[in-house]
Amino acid sequence: MRSAALLLAAALAAPLAAQTSRLRADIELDGVAISSAPAIGSVNSYLSGSTFGGAGRLALGPVRLDLGYWQGSLTTQSGPAANEDVVEGQALLGIAPVRWLTLSGGPAARAYTTPGGTERWFTWRVQARVDEPLVEGVVSGYGEMWIVAATSVNVVQPFSSGRGGTFGLRVTPPRWPIWLTMGYGIEQIKLGDGSRLDTVNRVSFGVGYSRR
Repeated sequence: MRSAALLLAAALAAPLAAQTSRLRADIELDGVAISSAPAIGSVNSYLSGSTFGGAGRLALGPVRLDLGYWQGSLTTQSGPAANEDVVEGQALLGIAPVRWLTLSGGPAARAYTTPGGTERWFTWRVQARVDEPLVEGVVSGYGEMWIVAATSVNVVQPFSSGRGGTFGLRVTPPRWPIWLTMGYGIEQIKLGDGSRLDTVNRVSFGVGYSRR
């Protein structure tokens, strides 16, 4: 039994030990087209707009630190919701037990500012990300799924649940440190046992640089 446990521990540790301990850094600048559909009871609104910002990753062996910041504005297309300015940020700490899988978690913050005041969201996210080459060395695909474990928001309705996901492509020209990304994401947060439902769709385009 003891020898079997040692073999299992060695098998789990092998992928981590195989990864380099050299510090790696990625940075990406991107633009995001956003459509937001908040619904409070039977009252629905629709807003659209864009945000601009960037994301960065530091990796040391299997450990990952992902940071991001974006800001922009949304314009009301229908419903009673007012135009709003948007600021978003996140900080996720994770580990990659194997090359293609990263498990992470951390805070994500968002603020919606309208003439009537500012709505602030602070959530704790648990996330899994899969990266897989499609054309070796040139094109790779990625997918993320996350749940909101807890949140604090300055509205009347209490938090009920939240989840979301993204998927996209990353294109790297051969022998270049530059890469291009495009992706689609959707998230949904439910408040007050469904009395309020916020659904946000995102289409993103980015350009990045890798320092290896």
